[in-house]
Order: sequence, then structure tokens, then C-alpha cells
Amino acid sequence: MPPPAPQSPPSPPLLPGGGYTWVPPGRGVLQAAVNAAADNAVLTVAGNYTDSFESVLTITKSITIRALTPGAAVLDGENARRVVYIYNSAGTVVLDGLH
Repeated sequence: MPPPAPQSPPSPPLLPGGGYTWVPPGRGVLQAAVNAAADNAVLTVAGNYTDSFESVLTITKSITIRALTPGAAVLDGENARRVVYIYNSAGTVVLDGLH
């Protein structure tokens, strides 16, 4: 019997205005999503996120990064790097429900 197909994460509720971008877990994935996002974008995350640069996440624009449910997303510096670096010119940054 073949193994069961992987489940996709549940869809987060739509925000006022109707949109969000789902970011799957992995190494470098969250930073790539932030880099590609428009100013004031909302990214929804769940799982473990890390990177191999100076920080797991460097933010240079207004953005919201929200866990699917509180505590569902872990930004892991692997005891080797800063987790989040926010530039002074970033604008409004909201990090909600992350560990």
C-alpha cells in the first residue's frame, strides 16, 4: 500500500481586504518570500524556518508575518545567527505568533 499523500496546511482565514501569502517551511524560504513581497504584504507561516546567512530573516520593508496559529511557526537561528534583523527604514513590521 503506498504511503498517504502529504497534507497541505489548512487555509488561514482571509484577512480584511481578502489576501495573504502562504509561505511553506524550510531553509531560506521565508527570506525569499519577504524579498519578493510587496510593501505591506501579509505572509502566513507555520513550521520551522532557518537560513545560513547572518540572520534567519532580514526585513527592509513594511510587512506582516503571522503564524497560522500562535506558536505554529519557529524562526530558528540554530544557536549560530541572529533570528530577525529589522532595518530602521523598514516601516511598519508586525511579527505575530512566532517563536
